[in-house]
Amino acid sequence: QISNFVTINAGLLDRNSISHEILNSNVVVIPTKFVWNEPPLAILEAMALGKPIVTSNVCGLTELIGNNGFTVNPNSLSFYECIKKIYDDPNLEIKMGEKAKEFALSLPNWNKMTDWMIQTFESFQRNKNEN
Repeated sequence: QISNFVTINAGLLDRNSISHEILNSNVVVIPTKFVWNEPPLAILEAMALGKPIVTSNVCGLTELIGNNGFTVNPNSLSFYECIKKIYDDPNLEIKMGEKAKEFALSLPNWNKMTDWMIQTFESFQRNKNEN
């Protein structure tokens, strides 16, 4: 029975509670049927904290997750199967979590993005002045 090894936190959590709950989890499950624009921030937060992800295979989430977790049909019972697989194999949990953290930390941060934008605008300005 899934309730023997799963705790469900539904609803809103404050900023401190989010980190605490993720750090004390073996796996983070984020079922969703659609993604409006950007991937859910919770997925990137969990990956940055070294946790494997189980989420839906919609709107680019499969590509985002890669080998750092599992993506499944949002209308299936596969969520349970993926959670159980990670729960039953601590090495899989560790391996996926480490890969997830490595991936999340390789993404551009705000400082890098700001530097890139400044360089891009300065390049436009130089090109405009040259013409």
